[in-house]
Amino acid sequence: MTAELNHVARDRAGGDAPPKARMEAPLKKLPLLTMLLWSLMIAGYVFLPRIFLQEYVQYPLVVLLSVILPVSLWVAVLDGRRILAAAMAAVFLLNAGLLLFVLENNYSASGILEHETGKGILPQVAGFLAENPAKSQYAARQIYQRHGVAVPFRSGAESFGVFAPGDEDKKLFRENFNKAVDMDVAAMNASKQMLTTFLLFALHVGIFILVLLFLLIYEQGPPAGSGRPGQAG
Repeated sequence: MTAELNHVARDRAGGDAPPKARMEAPLKKLPLLTMLLWSLMIAGYVFLPRIFLQEYVQYPLVVLLSVILPVSLWVAVLDGRRILAAAMAAVFLLNAGLLLFVLENNYSASGILEHETGKGILPQVAGFLAENPAKSQYAARQIYQRHGVAVPFRSGAESFGVFAPGDEDKKLFRENFNKAVDMDVAAMNASKQMLTTFLLFALHVGIFILVLLFLLIYEQGPPAGSGRPGQAG
C-alpha cells in the first residue's frame, strides 16, 4: 500500500517523467534568449566598441554567456531541438575561435611594437661616426634626430666636432620623440589587451566545460542503489 501511494505521489510530482516532460516552459525559451544575448554582444562589439571593450563590461558578459550557453545546449538537447542545440555549440566554438584569433593578433602586435620600441643607437649608424666626414656627419645628424643627443663626429681627416642641430633637426627629433611615446603606449596597451583576452578565453572555455559537466552529472541522477527521497517502502 505504501509503495502504491509513493508511486502515485511521484507521478503527480513528475518524478518519473522523462526530462523533456519535466522541463518547464520558461526554461525552453532559454536557448532563444541566449541567441538574443549573443547577438546583442556582437552588435555591441561592432557598433559600440568603446563601451563593450571595457573590462568591466567584457568580463560580466563573457561569464554570463559562458554559464547560460551550456544550459541552453542542455535544454535544446533534452527538448529534441537539434538545430538549436547545434547553434548553441556553434556559438561556443565561434566565441572561442574569435578569442583565440584576437589573442594571436594581440601577441603579434605586441611583439612588433616591443621590437620597435626601446631601441638605442643602432650599431650600423654608430659605425659611420668613424668613417669619412660626410658619413660621420650624417650619422651624427641621424642620432640627434632620433635620440636628441649631440655626439662628436669626424669633421676632417684629423679633426672632430660636436654636432650642432638646426631647427629642422630639432623639429624631427620632437616628431620622432612623440612617435616613440605613442609606440610605448601602444605596446603597453597591446600587452594588457593580450592578458585580458587570454583571461576571457580561459573563463569562457573553463566555465562552459564545468557547467556542462555538472549538467551531465545531474542528468545521470544519483548512483544506483541510493534511491530518491520518498521512494523508501
